[in-house]
Amino acid sequence: MSDSAGEKTGAIYKSFRSLFRALPLVVGIAAVLCAVPASAAILTAHITADDAFSLYLSTNDAATGTFIGSGDSWVVPHTLTGELTPGVVNYLHVVAWDTQYDIAAFLGDFSLSDSSFHFANGTQCLLTQSLGWSMSNTGFGQDYYTPNDLGANGRSPWGLIQGISADAHWIWSDSGYDLGLRYFSTAITPEPATLALLALGAAGLVARRRRKAGGGLVGRVSRAGRSGLRGGAAAISCVLAGFLVLAPVCGKTCLADVFDVAADFSATSNPNGPWCYGWSSTMTSELHVYPQSGNSSGIDFWNDPSNVSLGAPSVAHNPNSYEMDFGGYVFTPGAFHLHPGPSGEYSHALWTAPFAGIGDVAATFTGRDRTPTTTDVHVLLNGTSLFDGSINGFGDSSAISYATTVSVGAGDTLDFAVGFGNGNFFCDNTGVAARIDLIPEPATLALMGLGLGGLLARRRRK
Repeated sequence: MSDSAGEKTGAIYKSFRSLFRALPLVVGIAAVLCAVPASAAILTAHITADDAFSLYLSTNDAATGTFIGSGDSWVVPHTLTGELTPGVVNYLHVVAWDTQYDIAAFLGDFSLSDSSFHFANGTQCLLTQSLGWSMSNTGFGQDYYTPNDLGANGRSPWGLIQGISADAHWIWSDSGYDLGLRYFSTAITPEPATLALLALGAAGLVARRRRKAGGGLVGRVSRAGRSGLRGGAAAISCVLAGFLVLAPVCGKTCLADVFDVAADFSATSNPNGPWCYGWSSTMTSELHVYPQSGNSSGIDFWNDPSNVSLGAPSVAHNPNSYEMDFGGYVFTPGAFHLHPGPSGEYSHALWTAPFAGIGDVAATFTGRDRTPTTTDVHVLLNGTSLFDGSINGFGDSSAISYATTVSVGAGDTLDFAVGFGNGNFFCDNTGVAARIDLIPEPATLALMGLGLGGLLARRRRK
């Protein structure tokens, strides 16, 4: 090999040796950045108590924590928000007490702003019910027991508390006729991916600090007779391996684009980005896009004036931060509904993939008519059914869920569809919670690796 070729090979080697030495630092920083969300996760609480309460967030179940807010009238629901501490278990703490020597109870619904945390039920939503809560008469972190369920929101003597989910239940100790402070606690846990990234980031940073000048794997590999190309190839392999380690762990927190049918709803545009709302005569026949939007009693909707009876088929959305209860049917805060038509028309929320990738799909269908709802519900990929189910009921007890992971190309479609089930479209309001977390294919990085490998091979042949 000529002196010129040797100098070029040595220069390439030095570049990749520097890259390899920096790899632990890069991996550490990337992992820490991925693990910490761009903004803190937010807890939102719709809460009341008979007679009074205070709400706190804590990172220690035995400590009361940071004060978020309070209320002293059960007639008025309170909406409170607080930031969660990233990367650790948070505890939602409520202190409630009775001041009137009559029945006492606590009622609320709680939600998280993103999927970096979950409640004890594994989701980002929690209601006051016996399950999921611990209760004490003496203080937080001690003498816990399961609270008693005193009945759903709407029972006597309180009646329906507007602004709190109708599926929430009043809870207390015994039958509710006991005085004194009561301490309620539930855990809010970070997703495992966040914890794994923090650990990976810490390991990378420690490894960087411990590396000795001239030491480590590159120093051992790069002896005079094996210098240039082996070190360069090892560096490329390590960069690609580092990405392959980071990508699966970091996917949801760093790489995924999130599409949510309720959060993305538009009252002014249809189609709206990747979402389109419409109806079809049969489940897989031509989709007719809803051309008309409006607002009825605070609820946004889309329908088709050329094919509508009693407002259906249609889609609807509650833009408010409180529940809307119309007697027969209920819209929870921010809820998205599909309603089928009188002649068997299906109502659809159709999502079109804006780019190729791997998508985590989650859908929950819930009956929202008290009559109750009787509908058939479906999830389809490019017109082929992934999931088929039936709703026959009202509220959370009627809900059915489906989750899967799919590979999609740009332009592929996911369709969330609702039909009239038993042949009657009356009272068929169906809540739909649908979300796609889409992670792009890592083709760009793979091409970069192949390109670097090709350059090295070309240098070696010279």
